[in-house]
Amino acid sequence: MGKKKRFELLKIYFQRASRFKPLPIQIIDVLIHRLRSNTHPFDYYAYHFYENGKTWKEKERYTSVSYSKYWPYETNLLKYNILFSDKYISKYLFKGLDIPTAKILGTIGWNMEVGNFKDFEILIKKAPSVFVMKLISGASGNGFIKIKKQNDHLVSIDKSITVNELWERIQPHLERGYIVEEALINPPHIAILNPSSLNSFRVITFKGKNNTWKVIQRYLKVGRNGAEVDNSNQGGLILTMDRNGITGPGYDMIHDRYHDDHPDNGKKLKGIKIPEIFEAEKLALKISKKFNFLGTIGWDIAPTEVGPKVLEGNLLWGPDNIQITSGPIINDEMAEMLPRRHILSRYQKDRMYPGFYDKKSLRNFLLRFLLK
Repeated sequence: MGKKKRFELLKIYFQRASRFKPLPIQIIDVLIHRLRSNTHPFDYYAYHFYENGKTWKEKERYTSVSYSKYWPYETNLLKYNILFSDKYISKYLFKGLDIPTAKILGTIGWNMEVGNFKDFEILIKKAPSVFVMKLISGASGNGFIKIKKQNDHLVSIDKSITVNELWERIQPHLERGYIVEEALINPPHIAILNPSSLNSFRVITFKGKNNTWKVIQRYLKVGRNGAEVDNSNQGGLILTMDRNGITGPGYDMIHDRYHDDHPDNGKKLKGIKIPEIFEAEKLALKISKKFNFLGTIGWDIAPTEVGPKVLEGNLLWGPDNIQITSGPIINDEMAEMLPRRHILSRYQKDRMYPGFYDKKSLRNFLLRFLLK
């Protein structure tokens, strides 16, 4: 979430909390939570800790990518993140491990398969009627481009675009590079929830006792009208799913609102059954075993008419959305296995840790990794 959106959301949280505690008392309460359970101030408001009703044990079971009592990402070594954050590596890794994923059509960028306009033009001509382009190092749907071929023309977000214009559009990012792949299509009953985006599952797995992988959470992501991605950072909705595959209301993280029906098209969101989640969970558990050197993975899996397809894996899966809608994600088994953190805890810097996205630290790590 961007700083501006985060600040706007905090303003909403402050206003809501003021109905329960005046601001000076809130500040004192935030400090108490920080000292007692290592709670991040944002989480104090996001999870309504200012209200009465939650026990301290329950509050401690909420986790954060900043700091919290339990931090599941430390089960992953930092050096392995490149396997998932770099789409070039992850796509070919999936292919080599026989993990079902979208077909790779090519790569674009300096020192890649397609590095000039002539080769780019050939790639576009050979591409199917619908294909997508993703930044190799992109995240949260940034840099995503979906292209349709209609009557010898290219269409992007319902606007015609020439091959030359598309080439010019990607020029600023050729150093980072693009991966081009076939577009996946949802089954009709899922596509209708928001036809412009590929709606997908997030299935979070955790390696528990005896190296047994378990699904600790699952939810459905649904995009907004006209959006090509379902990411919550770009307005997408989060739908909880119970054990029977029945959805809860759609949660809009940006505005902190729940919707029983899609706010753009009116389609029913709450109380519908999505049986495809069961195959997605089976797939997530199966492929997690191929990464037994890790401890937790957030899989993005697209339901399609030919079965589930893996979009990507996330070693630092964001807990905010699902904990706001479903409660704490740390269960008893995880709490028993994970170290307990407090305000003076020292994190192991070779593992996932707060400040992971610090550019200087990440750059230095990658240089050491590549020069080994």
